[in-house]
Amino acid sequence: MTLHLSQNQKSHDMTSEFWGYSLICLQRIRLILYFIAMLSLLSACGGKSTSETSTSTDIQQPSEETDPTDTPEDTDTPEDSNTPNTVNTSPEANAGLDGTITVGEQVTLDGSGSLDADGDELEFLWSFASVPGGGNSTLLNSTTATPSFTPSAPGNYIIRLFVFDGTLKSLPSTITLTSSYPPFTRPVANAGSDRIITVGTPVGLDGTGSSDAEGDTLTYLWEFTSTPSGNTSQLLNATTVFPAFTPTVSGEYIVQLIVNDGEVDSLPDTVTFSPLPTPPNAVPIANAGAGGNATVGVIVNLDGTGSTDDDGDTLTYLWSFASTPSGNTSTLLNATTPTPLFTATVIGDYVAQLIINDGTVNSIADTVTFTASLLDSPPVANAGSNQNATVGVLVNLDGTGSSDADEDTITYLWSFASTPNGNSSSLLNTTTTAPFFTPSVQGDYVVQLIVNDGQSDSEKSTVTITSSFLPNEIPVANAGTDQNATVGILVNLDGSNSTDADADTLTYSWILIAVPIGNTSTLLDTTTSAPSFTPSVLGDYVIQLIVNDGTTDSNTSTVTISSFNGVNYPIVDTNQKDCFDSTFGNVTLCTGAGHDADYSGNQPNYVVSANGTTVRDNITSLTWQQSSDSNGNGSVDYADKMPQSDAVIYCDSLTLDSRSDWRLPSIKEAYSLILFSGKDPSDFLGSDTSSLTIFIHHAFDRAFGDTTTTAGINAGDRIIDGQYASSTTYDDATMINDNE
Repeated sequence: MTLHLSQNQKSHDMTSEFWGYSLICLQRIRLILYFIAMLSLLSACGGKSTSETSTSTDIQQPSEETDPTDTPEDTDTPEDSNTPNTVNTSPEANAGLDGTITVGEQVTLDGSGSLDADGDELEFLWSFASVPGGGNSTLLNSTTATPSFTPSAPGNYIIRLFVFDGTLKSLPSTITLTSSYPPFTRPVANAGSDRIITVGTPVGLDGTGSSDAEGDTLTYLWEFTSTPSGNTSQLLNATTVFPAFTPTVSGEYIVQLIVNDGEVDSLPDTVTFSPLPTPPNAVPIANAGAGGNATVGVIVNLDGTGSTDDDGDTLTYLWSFASTPSGNTSTLLNATTPTPLFTATVIGDYVAQLIINDGTVNSIADTVTFTASLLDSPPVANAGSNQNATVGVLVNLDGTGSSDADEDTITYLWSFASTPNGNSSSLLNTTTTAPFFTPSVQGDYVVQLIVNDGQSDSEKSTVTITSSFLPNEIPVANAGTDQNATVGILVNLDGSNSTDADADTLTYSWILIAVPIGNTSTLLDTTTSAPSFTPSVLGDYVIQLIVNDGTTDSNTSTVTISSFNGVNYPIVDTNQKDCFDSTFGNVTLCTGAGHDADYSGNQPNYVVSANGTTVRDNITSLTWQQSSDSNGNGSVDYADKMPQSDAVIYCDSLTLDSRSDWRLPSIKEAYSLILFSGKDPSDFLGSDTSSLTIFIHHAFDRAFGDTTTTAGINAGDRIIDGQYASSTTYDDATMINDNE
């Protein structure tokens, strides 16, 4: 803040400077003259200090310059060196310069220009002599050379300074500081950026870029300074930060913004809006709708609602007849609406024309044609005659008996009107004269036919197809072949060879109809195909089987099981040496608890014939073919295998070792050859089987399965596939899903 100095103040200040420089000079003369000069100074310098212009709020001392009245050193009065200096000189206070200050801004005073002729250290004491009304400022650090305060109100602050040299106190020095509020800064208006706008589209203005350095609240005033000729738009909310207007004509719109901070207006700022010209009008497109057939005397409705205008203008409609059949007397009604109507009065083509207008231009005409004919006779549907059918057998329908009196071409539509519960069949070729379906359940199938001649549907015609199953065939029970059994050993029966010609599902009913005296055994699972029982006494057990196909019982079939006490034929020892636990199948100690290895029966005893083609079992007295090399190529491999049925024929026709009574062994007979000292090769992954132990005596020519042929082709075998055929068939599929 600049401190201003009046002319009177400047003159007074020069006097202060004169006396100040005199003090400096007096320090160089004799002590007596110095004392006299000092007294003169005290009488002349008791007024207040004045100020000159400064560039800060600190109150500075005036600069000292050489005064022309200084006494040169060479004119000093000789000093009496014998006179002691015992007089203390009073110090001189200097409070600085007068000036102007700003309310609210801190002011630092400066009393460092105060002097003491004796060079004593000075003490300072500042105080307000007066303050303006409403002022409540406080002097801070008032006992230092540079105290400070902040003016709280506008007006004159008179400040007094005393200095003290430890003995004497100076006369007061005062300054006057005039405070005022800071000057106002003009706010800045910002009307936003120029833009391109479209006629008819609202435009929003934005004055949020306006500002005020003091942060005062702004008010806004917007106005047009220029608009194009013919404009009728007005600024809305023109005293807000976000006014708006809608341009009504094409041209340049200039809008001015002035803001006010409560004290002063800003300079105006403008924004220019340049509207794009109104786009050229798009020609509307008429759409007279779809044509069709009409009937003389029946109202025809036209439809122009599909017409469009890219500008979204409101459309007007104008319909007219472009042409009508000769003799027509009908007229278009409501011809200026989107949906007029007319009634054809004669047969022929009626061409209606539509032209629409969007308020500026007409569309190109669009036409629609209706061909009128005399009242149509509806066609007559004929779905054909009722039929009987068989479940699962195709049924063909026939609609060729349908007709139309006008000899119009007719179309067909067939559908099920009703079907029996549980039906899953579908009607196929439903739009032809001859659809078909296959009944899936027995019952009545009602099929409906409707025909159309291009103008109207016929009444529906129905046909009923009554489906039933073929006449039921009585099922045939088969209780299986007679068997020998051992008392106490479970016997399994087999009725799975029972049949039904209709392939119906069979149910089974087994009963014991004759048992030996004293029998206590009962038949188990008597409603399955494979019941079982355990003979309790010696004798014949006769079991009867009856099957049912859901409709009819079969005739009875019986099987006789003849039981004997114990085994009635010799058993060859299996050569099993190890016992196994029943939990994990691990080898365990044999304890005579019933394991195979606990018993040592008839040891294998085989004799090979002289020509090496047969082997006699001396235990069972059975004679066996020594080798299964059925093709006689000297090697037992995949080529020697054959189906069980072929094996039966092979044995029946075999002549070997002068014998021709060969047959396939039963499974029990074949089982007598097994030696359980063999090792299971299931996990074997190699091809060389020489290290494997086979499950048959070395008296026989034997081999493992072949994984590949001699040509290296996959033979379809595994290593374990070295089975032998027997005359016993399995009740169920084997691992490769056959029954042999």
